Amino acid sequence: PLALAIVSSYGFPRHTHTYSEYPEELFKKLDEFCAAKDLFSIRRSGAVLLDILAHADGNSGQYSHFGHLALRADEYIKEHFTDPELTVNQLAEHFQTSRATLTKAFAEKGLPSPGRRILNCRLLRARELLYGTDLGVAQMSKLCGFADTHTFTRFIKRALGSSPTRCRQEYVKH
Repeated sequence: PLALAIVSSYGFPRHTHTYSEYPEELFKKLDEFCAAKDLFSIRRSGAVLLDILAHADGNSGQYSHFGHLALRADEYIKEHFTDPELTVNQLAEHFQTSRATLTKAFAEKGLPSPGRRILNCRLLRARELLYGTDLGVAQMSKLCGFADTHTFTRFIKRALGSSPTRCRQEYVKH
């Protein structure tokens, strides 16, 4: 029953076929830990078994270094996009990697580039503030991570087709 519950928690049906590479190394570890009779080895065998299940869905790449880096960096962007100092170079420096490696990690995870991700977060926030508040352009600019109002206004014009004030007027009209 416990095995069935664990398999079900991963979203697998009772019977499944895997199309990913056979995780031979993980099964060797499992054999080693099962052969040892100490409590620590039994616990470790449970962890290896969960790794095998995670591998079975064919998406074990999410546990790769690149996948982990991309997810951590994406979370960092979501938390810090309001910082005007946040750039792809600063992000790469924070994660102690190169800009190219960071970009490759995002691409392999199917995410937009880090720079585009930062801009997308800022645009989403700008739209929320533009259409959901009556804040001035200078205040919105700071809350969206732009150092100056002119850059924010130019960004909004390119993204939405009109100045922030004009966008708000059109929204109120409709």
